[in-house]
Amino acid sequence: MKINSAFQQRGIFASDWSQDIIKNEPMLFNCDRESAIELGGPITKDFMENLPSDWKNCDIVVDSRVHMLMKGWFPCIPGHHHDDVPRSGKNGQPNYENPEYRSLHLMGLVNGDVCPTQFAVGEIELEVPDGIIYKQWHKDVIAAVDAGKMEHVSAPSGVYVQFDDRSFHQGTTAVSGGWRWFIRESSHEGRMLHLLHREDGPAIMGPRGCRSWYLDNELLNFDEWKKGVRKYYETEEDYLLMLLKL
Repeated sequence: MKINSAFQQRGIFASDWSQDIIKNEPMLFNCDRESAIELGGPITKDFMENLPSDWKNCDIVVDSRVHMLMKGWFPCIPGHHHDDVPRSGKNGQPNYENPEYRSLHLMGLVNGDVCPTQFAVGEIELEVPDGIIYKQWHKDVIAAVDAGKMEHVSAPSGVYVQFDDRSFHQGTTAVSGGWRWFIRESSHEGRMLHLLHREDGPAIMGPRGCRSWYLDNELLNFDEWKKGVRKYYETEEDYLLMLLKL
């Protein structure tokens, strides 16, 4: 199958928030527009109030996350992938042959320079593998970038970035420590109906209560990793408390 992976910038929003404000911004899961505005903090409200005009009145699902990152950490599971492709394929894999719905997304980052989302831009011809799709496709995308057939482009902070469910992108490793805010709106009537009328009941919506970070397998020499992150903690007590939480 041929995939045209792309994104476009749709304007800017306020991104000069302090670390304390970013840290305390509520996180959202599967929220509709009204719930996102009601439950969100100042960053979310500003983002929602200044949307591109064609995103102001459509049905949307809103997800957001706040991450405390250290150098070398990922805000998400590493690797190129697509967002919101129905997981109705074999063994719960994304369904590219007969998806129940298609989706369009609008994302934003605050303090994104700490850890920018990276898109792979260009056309690529791919075969759907029998196993884990994105495990193979990540390798294929990286090979296409290395061959000059695709290009890596980072999403800037404070910019509305529009993409769809065929836009390859990945989280990158944090280049320094800091708090990072991410939001994604997904717009498509089919997805709204899917969330409301699932066989196991309507999808839960509301505040999100979990913060996660990830390490690439190549970074999992744990003793060396512990030495590397020690310098980011002011006291030995803070460092030991972090290790106890792992």
